[in-house]
Amino acid sequence: MSDTTRRSARRICACDAAYSQDSTQARAPATDPAGRPAVRSHTEAVAVASDTTLFSSRVSRFLQVPNGLDGEEHRMMRGLLAPFFSPAALKELQPRLEKTAARLIETRRPERALCAVHELGSLYAVRAQSTWLGWCPEIEDELVEWVEANHEATRSGALERTREVARWFDRIMRDLIAQRRQTDVAHDVTWRLTRLRRPNGTPVSDDEIVSILRNWTGGDLSSLALCTGVLLHWLIEHPEHQAAWPSLDDTALDRAIDEVLRIDDPFVSNRRITTRETELASTSSSTGRAPTAILTCSTTRMSTILRATPSATSSTGRARTRVRAVRWPPWSYECS
Repeated sequence: MSDTTRRSARRICACDAAYSQDSTQARAPATDPAGRPAVRSHTEAVAVASDTTLFSSRVSRFLQVPNGLDGEEHRMMRGLLAPFFSPAALKELQPRLEKTAARLIETRRPERALCAVHELGSLYAVRAQSTWLGWCPEIEDELVEWVEANHEATRSGALERTREVARWFDRIMRDLIAQRRQTDVAHDVTWRLTRLRRPNGTPVSDDEIVSILRNWTGGDLSSLALCTGVLLHWLIEHPEHQAAWPSLDDTALDRAIDEVLRIDDPFVSNRRITTRETELASTSSSTGRAPTAILTCSTTRMSTILRATPSATSSTGRARTRVRAVRWPPWSYECS
């Protein structure tokens, strides 16, 4: 690997360096910067994820469907949304995502350095989600702008800024929902959401649909962008894998991607609120206090734990874009 490539790899998305993890986290304090109990061991993380009666998912002041629901309500909503992530639905979606990724790569210029998160990851995330949900290309620029504004608001910790970007996102989603309420529109994924009904026959409300779309897009747009940066960083640092990954089958590729994201995990925490007095991370936690489950790269990732706990898993499915679908030019990736 050339010195230039090494420097570029080290500099990749330095603006998001806060998302990198270090083994020193294992020796970090038992609370996070906000003073909340921080779970750092595998044993305690499993206990938090498994006990949904003691550790509630209702951590936000905003409606969160289905991730912010507990018990039967959570299972009911998960059941309504499961068909969107069936093997058949994801198999149909995969070639469309591959085409989206390939087209994006074709438009990039290899003669200059790129920020893998903002110039590749964010664009791919918006275009992939729009492809899946049936949204028109005209909305992409606003969504890319929103992703950046949401990231900055979240990092600022300022409540008014987060409220402002939340209202912005709600307006975008409600416009899309109103369009799908018309009778002469394509029956895409967003249209299908507007026709969802509970087992008792009552329709899912617009507020709940906005929340579902916020979960699928508002959260996952940033997640997809960050994961793109992490994976490209890894491939630059380990060029021997660039030739090996395209030939992997689905199972092996999923394991390789999961392992890279475990080593450099962009998802630093997963919150729960206690429903009664308990002791967590050697700290007494009163009712309604929100412990933050922070796992280091030396422990099992929270997503892995949640996948093993059906009552606590996220409803969001994943259709991986095949690495072999894209021929990567010999660029250097960085944030200047």
